[in-house]
Amino acid sequence: LYDQLTNDGNLAHSGDFTNDFTISLSFKKYESFQNDGISLISFGDAFTSNKRLSVYIDLQNNIRVVMQNNDWITAYNVADNVWTRLSLTYTNNTLRLYIDGLLVDETDQYIVSIDDTRAFIIGKNTENKEGEYYTGEIEKISIWDIAKFAEQIQGDMNLELLGSEQNLVGYWKFNEGEGD
Repeated sequence: LYDQLTNDGNLAHSGDFTNDFTISLSFKKYESFQNDGISLISFGDAFTSNKRLSVYIDLQNNIRVVMQNNDWITAYNVADNVWTRLSLTYTNNTLRLYIDGLLVDETDQYIVSIDDTRAFIIGKNTENKEGEYYTGEIEKISIWDIAKFAEQIQGDMNLELLGSEQNLVGYWKFNEGEGD
């Protein structure tokens, strides 16, 4: 199961993601895997170098940030069946990975530029590449057009956002239970 959210202007505020951003989400990964791993979220174009950003869990359970032909394999290993709060920030050409509010890895080896004409995908690879379907639960996805600091990430972890917060450009709770 995956959701595809077309870029209807909500994410346009952040241009092509070459500037500051924060992506946060909570997830619980189940044990089953497919071919070569699973995608939590994906933006951009899967066939153009450096025009994609995916947060992906590889076969060794490591978090990877995939930028198409330029992957950052982080030092964080995901546990099965445990709720995890992940935040990825980008500012001044530095990517930082926070897990449960704590900085676990960072790198300045990558320049992020995403093709924002493509849909933002939750639970699979980009819209123009099949596979890497996520097996587990995802909730509270937020996208910000600023790079949050550790204190801000920690403060937001258990906060129920209203959806109208300054610099928030996308928010999906996935907590409504059943319905349309």
